[in-house]
Amino acid sequence: AVAQNSGGTAYGTARAFTTSACSTTPPTVVTSPASSIGETTARLNGTANPNGTSTSAWFQWGTTTAYGSATAPQTNVGSGTSALSYSFDLAGLQCGTTYHFRVNGVSSSGSASGGDVVFATPGVPDIAVEKPLGTGLDDGGAPVDLGSVGYGSSGAPLTFTIRNTGTADLEGLTITPGGSHPDDFSVSGPVDTTVPPGEDT
Repeated sequence: AVAQNSGGTAYGTARAFTTSACSTTPPTVVTSPASSIGETTARLNGTANPNGTSTSAWFQWGTTTAYGSATAPQTNVGSGTSALSYSFDLAGLQCGTTYHFRVNGVSSSGSASGGDVVFATPGVPDIAVEKPLGTGLDDGGAPVDLGSVGYGSSGAPLTFTIRNTGTADLEGLTITPGGSHPDDFSVSGPVDTTVPPGEDT
């Protein structure tokens, strides 16, 4: 304190005080739906609000909510006070598979994780031809002896099994004779023109 009159000026004892630390808020992060989903690729999306403190963001992802994988490197999304879009492109995924992911953010004020979001990569069909049942015929593989028949004679019918070993419906099945004498064969079409994964016709 200071006092002053015609006789002069007097000063009180100096005192110090300390303000409380400025309050800070951890980043706010929100997981958004995945986009650009392909058989083996997907784009992970989210938003991150740094809330005024320099913030890094990244994604966790995997086939369960335990995740197990994280995008790297972490990306600095600045120190602003508004939500910023953040994305990461994944590759090398498995087709026909369900994945989980979430966005994360960390700053000197703390860390935060967004909610879990699920996406699924599309499946693909895969065809296997078997003769006899359970024995696959390899495209371009060694010749397979299916028996012989004399010229002008009719042989016994042969039955082949078409199996879908993929992860999506095998659709539009047709059978067309080929080779140098396709007219020498008569072919009956498959029982089913659509075969679900793991099934056969």
